[in-house]
Amino acid sequence: MKKSRTLIDEVFAEFISHFDAEKIVAYQSDHISKLFSSISSNYIFEIEIGSETPVFDFSLCVLKSEIFYLLKHWQKEELIPLFHKDINWEKIYKFCSKWVERGEILDNKISDIWFEFDYHQMNKDLPGACFFFSPRNIHKRVIDVLHTINIDWLFEPALSILIDEYLSERIKTNVKKCIDALPKNGAVFQIGVMLARLRNNDIDKNFIRLCTCMKIDDYKIYLNSIGWDGPIEYLENNLNIIKKYADAIFIDIDVGNKIFPCIGLECCYRQDINLNERINEFLNHLINQGLCVKENEAKIIKWVEDFNISTNKLENGKTLKKSLSHLKIVLNPGKPLYANLEFYKGVIYRALGLPDRMFTANFAMARVFGYLAHFTESRVNNRLVRPSACYIGPEVATRASA
Repeated sequence: MKKSRTLIDEVFAEFISHFDAEKIVAYQSDHISKLFSSISSNYIFEIEIGSETPVFDFSLCVLKSEIFYLLKHWQKEELIPLFHKDINWEKIYKFCSKWVERGEILDNKISDIWFEFDYHQMNKDLPGACFFFSPRNIHKRVIDVLHTINIDWLFEPALSILIDEYLSERIKTNVKKCIDALPKNGAVFQIGVMLARLRNNDIDKNFIRLCTCMKIDDYKIYLNSIGWDGPIEYLENNLNIIKKYADAIFIDIDVGNKIFPCIGLECCYRQDINLNERINEFLNHLINQGLCVKENEAKIIKWVEDFNISTNKLENGKTLKKSLSHLKIVLNPGKPLYANLEFYKGVIYRALGLPDRMFTANFAMARVFGYLAHFTESRVNNRLVRPSACYIGPEVATRASA
């Protein structure tokens, strides 16, 4: 009997056909599609571009609107025994259950979650996953306006569910220090727990990953202020070179009982008509530095060109839209630099044959009732509900009472 293909199967197949990676990931989608079916619609493939042998990691995003269906899928009879075999997946299930419950503390604190699978994990019946969540309002603007920000929820219940066995007071102190030191307009936009890479025999090497964004010129002062002991001048030289090619740079910081010296530089791009040229220039620089092999350069450029001419039609009537998410350079003192490229994919529903210009309008139309419900709830309680931004403009004069 022919196995029906899930969306993840089709995403893997499209990626494999482009990068000739059958030997590594041809069969690995089976295990992940069994866990996630077609519930997620956003995916990222990460490829190490300095190696001639394709090495891939795979990530997928689950939105708040999708988590209920994911939990329901996980409650299927054939999946329950798998979760009981792995304590980390039991923790993830508990975290997601807390997030989905209306009125729970995590309900309004997190916008989405990500699962990242290392390529050597994907052939297991229950692949080990690194788990990321996107917090709302860990942003310097919010701190400046409110003078403080309560992040107690970050440790209890969020991180205590996931890593209770090594969540020390020292780690909490270091995380708070990283948040308090954020410069103007700086933010922590994602927090990662590397569950698939935990070292139970040496807990001092375990860490939480803080993904930060700020102006490029602020990073040197920021890293000094949090006690990062990596080669700051070497970092600054690399940032000065990279900013010639990238529109923005985000830095991933590993925080444990100390601030670890290894950091990731995520070089991000606007998806515009000049993307090919800018990517080409950056790849030439990386080739000259020994960080990218020539064979991968051609495939990356082809991928970007395919994005500019749009999409691939899938078997299930959906359309796969692909783009380049970011190029990540890992700086680990004492080890050579290496670079990864992450390819972002989103699924657009075209089953009704709607033209591209109608996508945004239909996206909004489907959410009108939610918008109205939030507005009504805000009016009744005289406060913002689930704010994703904080007004910092001039004070609005109140109307004088009659």
